[in-house]
Amino acid sequence: MMGPTHDERLATYLRQLARTDWGAPSGFGGRTCFQAIAPLELERRGEPAGVFRWEWIDYSLGLLRDRKDCQDFAMVGLLRMLYRYGDSRMLSAEHRDCITSVLRAAKYDESDPGRDSCCWHTENHQVQYAASELLAGQLFPDAVFANTGKTGKWHRDRAAEKLHLWLDWRRRFSFSEWNSSCYYDEDAAALLNLAEYAQDDELRRRAELVFRQLVLHVALNTWRGLTGASQGRAYLADQIAPDETPMATLARVCWGDGPLPRRMGLAALLLAAGTVRVPPAVQAVGRDCDQDMENRERHGLDADEAAAFGVHPDQLRDYPFFAGAGQAHHHLVVDTTHAYYKGQPKWPGFFAGRDFYRRCRERGQPFDTWALPHALGHADLYTYRTRDYMLGCAQDYHPGAPGYQQFIWCATLGRRAVVFTTNPSPADVPYGRPGPWVGNGVLPKVVQHRNVLVALHRVRPVSIFDDRPWWREDRVHAWFPRGAFDEVVDRNGWCFGRKYEGFVGLRPLKEAAWAPIQPGLAAQVGCNQPCEWVVNDTDVAWVCELGSARSHGSFASFVERLARARVEGGIDHLVYESPTLGLVETGWQMGLNVGGRAMGLHDYPLFDNPYCHVPFGSGEMPGLITRAAAEWSSRCSQRC
Repeated sequence: MMGPTHDERLATYLRQLARTDWGAPSGFGGRTCFQAIAPLELERRGEPAGVFRWEWIDYSLGLLRDRKDCQDFAMVGLLRMLYRYGDSRMLSAEHRDCITSVLRAAKYDESDPGRDSCCWHTENHQVQYAASELLAGQLFPDAVFANTGKTGKWHRDRAAEKLHLWLDWRRRFSFSEWNSSCYYDEDAAALLNLAEYAQDDELRRRAELVFRQLVLHVALNTWRGLTGASQGRAYLADQIAPDETPMATLARVCWGDGPLPRRMGLAALLLAAGTVRVPPAVQAVGRDCDQDMENRERHGLDADEAAAFGVHPDQLRDYPFFAGAGQAHHHLVVDTTHAYYKGQPKWPGFFAGRDFYRRCRERGQPFDTWALPHALGHADLYTYRTRDYMLGCAQDYHPGAPGYQQFIWCATLGRRAVVFTTNPSPADVPYGRPGPWVGNGVLPKVVQHRNVLVALHRVRPVSIFDDRPWWREDRVHAWFPRGAFDEVVDRNGWCFGRKYEGFVGLRPLKEAAWAPIQPGLAAQVGCNQPCEWVVNDTDVAWVCELGSARSHGSFASFVERLARARVEGGIDHLVYESPTLGLVETGWQMGLNVGGRAMGLHDYPLFDNPYCHVPFGSGEMPGLITRAAAEWSSRCSQRC
C-alpha cells in the first residue's frame, strides 16, 4: 500500500503544528515568530487556523529592536509573513505596520551604523542576513531605511551581490558547516524565502537549486530519519538525539521515514507553508535505506588551497568565504581581515593572530598554520549506510588541531542508539563549544572503510597564537548509551550493543571504565544506565565495527568473532584483523590500508555515490536535482 504523498505529509505536519499551543514566549526569541506561520497558512487555505498569538511575533520583533544575536532567524520568519500573509485577517493593520517599521529600521550588515550583540560572519548568518535584506529592500524599494538612510533598492542590490557569491560558493564547494543538523535548518529557511519571493529570476532559480543540493546532502547522510553522520557544527542534542534534530524533522516530512515529529523545524515549516517541493528523486534517495550505500562527499576549502579554486585569501571580495569557514585568523587571511574591518578590532585581541604571525616571521620562528579557534576547513566525508545501521566520519580531518563543534564520527543504530568518541573539554568553556561532549578539545584522526572505523586520539596542548593552550581535558571518552540498546555485552575489552538487527562493537586499546550517568543526560537519553566509557589517558586508539543479523547471523556470533579478533598497537601503528574486511592497518602518520590496499581518504568529489558523481569545484549540479523528475525517480526506484 502506498503511503502518504509528499504534499500530504507536509499538510499533516502543518496542521499538527497549528494545533500546538506553544504558550507564552520565553528564552531564545529567534524562532518564536515561526510559531505563528502554521495557523496563518491554514487560514490562508480556508482551514481552521488553530492557535495564534501575536505575542509570539512581538517577542521576535524584540530581537530586531534590541539588535540581539540571531535576530536574522526572526527576520526570515517576519518577511515570510509580509510576503505571504500580508492580507491575512489574523494580522491587523497595526500588526503589519509594526512588523514593517521594525524591518525598515533593522541592521542588516555588520558595517551598518549602531551597536549590536550579533554574530554576522558564519555561513548560516551570512545567507540569512543577505536574504532578508534583499527581500526587505525588494518589498520597500523606494522607502528610506532608517538605520542607513539608504533606499530599499540600495539594500536589495547590496544583498544580491552577496547572495550570488554565497550561492556560487555553495554550488562549487558545498557547506563549511557540513551536514549541520541545526545550521542547515537556518540555511534552508533563507533559501526557501529566496526561492519563493526573489524577483530576480536567476537568483530565485539558484537559491532553489542550492536548497535541493542541501536536501540531497540530508538524504544521503540520514538513516531512517535519523541524522547520525559527521557534522561540521553540532550541539549535544544533535549528537545524542538524532531523531529530534531539525534535519530529522525535514527528512520525515519529505520522505516519510518514521512518524511525523511534533517539533518545529524552520525548513520543514516553510516547505509545508509554501510552493517549493523536494524533487521525487531526492526523496527516493532518502528512503533508500534497504541496500548498502557508500557515499563520499567533499565540503569546503582550506585557505592554503583556495586560490587554486579561484577564492583568494588576500582579496576583500572573498573575505566572507573564509570568515564563514572560521578561517579569518588563518595566516593567509589575517591581513584581509584587518583591511575588512579597517583596522578596528571587533574586540580586544581580535588581531592577535596577525601580530603573532608578524613576530614569528621576524624571528624566523615556525608556527602551526591550523592552530586556529573555530576553523572549519576541507572535509572529506564518508558515510556507509545499510538496512540496519549507518556509520560515518570526516576522514583524517585536521588531526591534533584544536576542535570546536566538529562532530567527527558516529555509528547510528536507533533513535538513541548512537556511539562516538571525543576528547572532552571543561564544562565552563564559554558557550560550551567545545564542551564535555560537544566537539573535541583536540581533534582525533578518524579513518573508515565500510563498516569498520578507527579513531586515534592524541591529546596535546595546542596554543592559539600567544594565548594559553586551547580547552581540553587529558582524557578521552566514548558515548555508548547502554540503556538505548536492546542487548549489551562486555567481553575481552570490547563493548557490544544490539539494536533491532544492527550490531556494534567498540574497543579502546587502553583500559576504560564506565562513569555514572549524569541526571541531565539521563533525561535526554531516557534511561539511568551508564553512557560514558572513559579512558584516563591522552593517547587512545579505538576500533569500531558494525554488523547485522543479515551479515553475521546472530548477535552472539558477532560478539564471538570480534572478541577473538586480533587487535594490537596504538595510535602510532594499529593493526586489526576484522572478521569482515580482513587486515586493517593505520596510524597517526599513516593512511588506511584494508586487505593490503590503500584507501583514499582525501580530495573526494563533491558527490560520489550510486546516485550521482559531481567533481569538486566544477560548479555542476547533480542530475537528480536538475533533470526531469520522472527519469530520475525511475532510476532511484530500481534501488528502492
